[in-house]
Amino acid sequence: MTKIKYIVGDLFAAIAENPDPIIIPHIVNDVKAWGAGFVVPLGRCFPESKKKYLAWDSRMNPCTLGNVQKVQISDKLWVANMVGQTGVGLGKDGRPPIRYSALADCMKEVSYLAEGIDAEIHAPKFGAGLAQGDFGFIEKLIEEIWIDNGIDVTIYSLEEEVYVPDSDDPYNLF
Repeated sequence: MTKIKYIVGDLFAAIAENPDPIIIPHIVNDVKAWGAGFVVPLGRCFPESKKKYLAWDSRMNPCTLGNVQKVQISDKLWVANMVGQTGVGLGKDGRPPIRYSALADCMKEVSYLAEGIDAEIHAPKFGAGLAQGDFGFIEKLIEEIWIDNGIDVTIYSLEEEVYVPDSDDPYNLF
């Protein structure tokens, strides 16, 4: 059974050295706001992904929750703009902008693409930043939707995460 591979480092440098077909999936919002988080370096490295997202206007596949815009960068590289976030910031009801059911739909669509072109998935720790999702739950979706279907997945972060105990944590022994 394959597991998710975690790497602390630069996703863009790592994929430049990889000869296999790759998909870079990440979460975008449904209001076409592109300007913070992972999309900033993504847009610098692959401007076509930003350009296509900002111009996304399709009746067959609109920029709405649960849809994916697949942007082919080269013969071996795709960016998947997954609409798994509604708006930006907390909603009026205090809910984070991530929508897990929409994200799962997007991930299934990315799975079909990966299987069709025999691609690996290399991604940031999507959904846990600006979308304010629970990466523990997203990790379970990755396992169920991608890993269980035989797709190799590598998740990148720029810094190693360190557990900082919460003073309200009953297991805090410090």
